[in-house]
Amino acid sequence: MPVWRQPTVPKADKPWDVSATYPGQSRWRAALAMLLSVCGGLAVMYLFVYNVGGVDPLEAGWLSVIALVLALVWLSGFVYRHRTGALKVQRADRERRGF
Repeated sequence: MPVWRQPTVPKADKPWDVSATYPGQSRWRAALAMLLSVCGGLAVMYLFVYNVGGVDPLEAGWLSVIALVLALVWLSGFVYRHRTGALKVQRADRERRGF
């Protein structure tokens, strides 16, 4: 028998405002998460191109330094999330189906 419950997160008039409706999550936090994701992705892409042989780290020294900085930014964000236990946080509206 279906049970109707009040949604835990109110519907937003603007779809891009959904992240601001969750308690404890601001736009700054979402922007920081996006920045860390982009830094990690660019660092991994540099490593892929390096492994394929398209980049010589000695010739492209500034590119290697930028990739290293991006990797350190991502790593610092990962370590911070791991130390604060943020990896175990679940969203309030996560759907559970039992499998």
